[in-house]
Amino acid sequence: MGNWLEGSSWNIGIDDDDLDCSLGCEADYSKIQAMTPYEEKFLYIDHTDGFYKYIDSPSDADIKTRFKRKITIDRSGDIMNVKVEIFWPNDSFSVQEKLYNWK
Repeated sequence: MGNWLEGSSWNIGIDDDDLDCSLGCEADYSKIQAMTPYEEKFLYIDHTDGFYKYIDSPSDADIKTRFKRKITIDRSGDIMNVKVEIFWPNDSFSVQEKLYNWK
């Protein structure tokens, strides 16, 4: 994965034609296909590095959390509106940011 310095599109891997995140996605930095459709999966704390991840086959040492993370991306021309929501029982938290194709 690259960016425009490497001749790639500015939004590759975030909001490209392969996946529509307008209804929500999940992201895991440790996987090759980082963005996947939102499935309301719980995050785990990986026992090997302490990072929050989606683990398909957790070990007994991995810790299942009560957190879910949803990433919504709406693109309008050269602007991406990115919203990240964290859900847990009876509450939630969200942050929002705009990413620009500033080149």
